[in-house]
Amino acid sequence: MDKRLLVNTAHVRGHGTNIGGELAPQVFEIDKVDRLRSSSPLHYSLHVRIVEQSLLVQGTLECNLQCECDRCLCEYDQSIEINNVCHYFEIPGDKIVDITDEIREDILIMFPQKYLCSAECMGLCPSCGRNRNAEDCQCENNESVVDVWSQLNELEL
Repeated sequence: MDKRLLVNTAHVRGHGTNIGGELAPQVFEIDKVDRLRSSSPLHYSLHVRIVEQSLLVQGTLECNLQCECDRCLCEYDQSIEINNVCHYFEIPGDKIVDITDEIREDILIMFPQKYLCSAECMGLCPSCGRNRNAEDCQCENNESVVDVWSQLNELEL
Protein backbone atom coordinates (compact mmCIF):
# COMPACT_ATOMS: atom_id res chain seq x y z
CA MET A 1 0.00 0.00 0.00
CA ASP A 2 1.50 3.34 -1.00
CA LYS A 3 -0.32 6.02 0.90
CA ARG A 4 -2.37 5.87 4.09
CA LEU A 5 -4.68 8.43 5.64
CA LEU A 6 -2.58 9.81 8.48
CA VAL A 7 -3.31 12.67 10.88
CA ASN A 8 -0.40 14.47 12.52
CA THR A 9 -1.88 15.63 15.82
CA ALA A 10 0.93 18.16 16.29
CA HIS A 11 -0.79 20.27 13.58
CA VAL A 12 -4.24 20.16 15.21
CA ARG A 13 -4.83 23.34 17.21
CA GLY A 14 -7.70 25.01 19.05
CA HIS A 15 -11.11 24.04 17.71
CA GLY A 16 -9.61 21.57 15.29
CA THR A 17 -8.57 21.34 11.67
CA ASN A 18 -10.41 20.46 8.49
CA ILE A 19 -8.76 17.98 6.16
CA GLY A 20 -10.02 16.87 2.81
CA GLY A 21 -8.98 15.37 -0.45
CA GLU A 22 -9.06 12.12 -2.31
CA LEU A 23 -7.21 8.86 -2.08
CA ALA A 24 -6.72 6.09 -4.60
CA PRO A 25 -9.02 3.14 -3.97
CA GLN A 26 -6.05 0.79 -3.66
CA VAL A 27 -5.19 2.42 -0.32
CA PHE A 28 -8.33 0.94 1.18
CA GLU A 29 -7.87 -2.55 -0.33
CA ILE A 30 -11.50 -2.61 -1.45
CA ASP A 31 -10.52 -4.78 -4.42
CA LYS A 32 -9.75 -7.66 -2.08
CA VAL A 33 -13.44 -7.93 -1.21
CA ASP A 34 -15.26 -10.54 -3.30
CA ARG A 35 -17.33 -9.11 -6.19
CA LEU A 36 -16.45 -5.51 -5.42
CA ARG A 37 -14.07 -3.11 -7.16
CA SER A 38 -13.36 0.57 -6.73
CA SER A 39 -14.27 2.68 -9.71
CA SER A 40 -13.26 6.11 -8.38
CA PRO A 41 -11.07 7.68 -5.73
CA LEU A 42 -12.39 8.10 -2.22
CA HIS A 43 -13.30 11.72 -1.48
CA TYR A 44 -13.10 12.70 2.17
CA SER A 45 -13.92 15.82 4.16
CA LEU A 46 -13.03 15.44 7.82
CA HIS A 47 -12.81 17.64 10.87
CA VAL A 48 -10.20 16.54 13.41
CA ARG A 49 -9.77 17.89 16.91
CA ILE A 50 -8.15 16.92 20.16
CA VAL A 51 -10.52 16.10 23.00
CA GLU A 52 -9.01 15.15 26.37
CA GLN A 53 -5.72 13.87 24.93
CA SER A 54 -7.48 11.86 22.20
CA LEU A 55 -8.27 12.56 18.57
CA LEU A 56 -11.88 12.97 17.44
CA VAL A 57 -12.45 12.53 13.69
CA GLN A 58 -15.81 13.47 12.14
CA GLY A 59 -16.91 14.09 8.58
CA THR A 60 -18.08 12.66 5.28
CA LEU A 61 -16.88 10.12 2.72
CA GLU A 62 -17.90 9.57 -0.91
CA CYS A 63 -16.87 6.97 -3.47
CA ASN A 64 -18.21 4.86 -6.32
CA LEU A 65 -17.80 1.11 -6.30
CA GLN A 66 -18.41 -1.41 -9.02
CA CYS A 67 -20.32 -4.45 -7.78
CA GLU A 68 -21.53 -7.75 -9.22
CA CYS A 69 -25.25 -8.43 -8.78
CA ASP A 70 -26.02 -11.64 -6.86
CA ARG A 71 -29.05 -12.39 -9.03
CA CYS A 72 -27.98 -11.61 -12.61
CA LEU A 73 -24.17 -11.44 -12.24
CA CYS A 74 -24.07 -8.09 -14.12
CA GLU A 75 -21.78 -5.34 -12.94
CA TYR A 76 -23.30 -2.10 -11.70
CA ASP A 77 -22.05 1.09 -10.06
CA GLN A 78 -22.92 1.78 -6.45
CA SER A 79 -22.43 5.26 -5.03
CA ILE A 80 -21.49 5.39 -1.36
CA GLU A 81 -22.03 8.52 0.71
CA ILE A 82 -21.35 8.45 4.43
CA ASN A 83 -22.29 11.65 6.25
CA ASN A 84 -21.76 10.56 9.83
CA VAL A 85 -18.16 9.40 10.12
CA CYS A 86 -17.13 9.55 13.75
CA HIS A 87 -14.05 7.93 15.30
CA TYR A 88 -12.16 8.46 18.53
CA PHE A 89 -8.45 7.56 18.70
CA GLU A 90 -5.86 7.53 21.43
CA ILE A 91 -2.89 9.66 20.43
CA PRO A 92 0.31 7.57 20.25
CA GLY A 93 3.72 8.82 21.33
CA ASP A 94 4.75 9.76 17.78
CA LYS A 95 1.56 11.89 17.46
CA ILE A 96 0.69 10.33 14.07
CA VAL A 97 -2.72 8.62 13.91
CA ASP A 98 -3.47 6.26 11.02
CA ILE A 99 -7.23 6.31 10.32
CA THR A 100 -7.12 4.27 7.09
CA ASP A 101 -8.50 1.00 8.47
CA GLU A 102 -11.44 2.66 10.23
CA ILE A 103 -12.37 4.59 7.07
CA ARG A 104 -12.23 1.33 5.08
CA GLU A 105 -14.62 -0.30 7.57
CA ASP A 106 -17.00 2.67 7.25
CA ILE A 107 -17.16 2.05 3.49
CA LEU A 108 -17.63 -1.71 3.74
CA ILE A 109 -20.29 -1.57 6.43
CA MET A 110 -22.53 0.51 4.13
CA PHE A 111 -23.14 -2.51 1.89
CA PRO A 112 -25.97 -4.97 2.35
CA GLN A 113 -25.33 -8.69 2.62
CA LYS A 114 -26.78 -9.17 -0.86
CA TYR A 115 -25.61 -7.06 -3.82
CA LEU A 116 -28.49 -6.20 -6.16
CA CYS A 117 -28.36 -4.04 -9.28
CA SER A 118 -32.02 -3.13 -8.59
CA ALA A 119 -34.82 -4.33 -6.35
CA GLU A 120 -36.68 -5.52 -9.46
CA CYS A 121 -33.80 -7.66 -10.77
CA MET A 122 -35.20 -10.95 -12.11
CA GLY A 123 -31.84 -12.74 -12.14
CA LEU A 124 -30.77 -15.66 -14.28
CA CYS A 125 -33.05 -18.41 -15.49
CA PRO A 126 -32.28 -21.56 -13.47
CA SER A 127 -32.87 -23.69 -16.53
CA CYS A 128 -31.13 -21.98 -19.46
CA GLY A 129 -29.01 -19.37 -17.64
CA ARG A 130 -30.29 -16.36 -19.59
CA ASN A 131 -30.37 -12.98 -17.90
CA ARG A 132 -34.12 -12.43 -17.51
CA ASN A 133 -33.58 -8.64 -17.23
CA ALA A 134 -32.13 -8.48 -20.74
CA GLU A 135 -34.19 -11.02 -22.68
CA ASP A 136 -37.34 -13.10 -22.43
CA CYS A 137 -36.87 -16.68 -21.40
CA GLN A 138 -39.10 -19.40 -22.83
CA CYS A 139 -38.24 -21.77 -19.99
CA GLU A 140 -40.57 -20.13 -17.48
CA ASN A 141 -43.65 -21.92 -18.85
CA ASN A 142 -41.78 -25.11 -19.60
CA GLU A 143 -42.92 -27.95 -17.32
CA SER A 144 -39.59 -29.71 -17.71
CA VAL A 145 -38.05 -27.19 -15.31
CA VAL A 146 -37.61 -29.10 -12.06
CA ASP A 147 -38.96 -27.52 -8.91
CA VAL A 148 -35.99 -27.68 -6.59
CA TRP A 149 -38.23 -27.78 -3.51
CA SER A 150 -40.51 -30.59 -4.71
CA GLN A 151 -38.25 -33.32 -3.34
CA LEU A 152 -38.35 -31.74 0.12
CA ASN A 153 -42.16 -31.78 0.02
CA GLU A 154 -42.04 -35.56 -0.43
CA LEU A 155 -40.10 -36.12 2.81
CA GLU A 156 -42.04 -37.58 5.71
CA LEU A 157 -41.33 -36.04 9.04
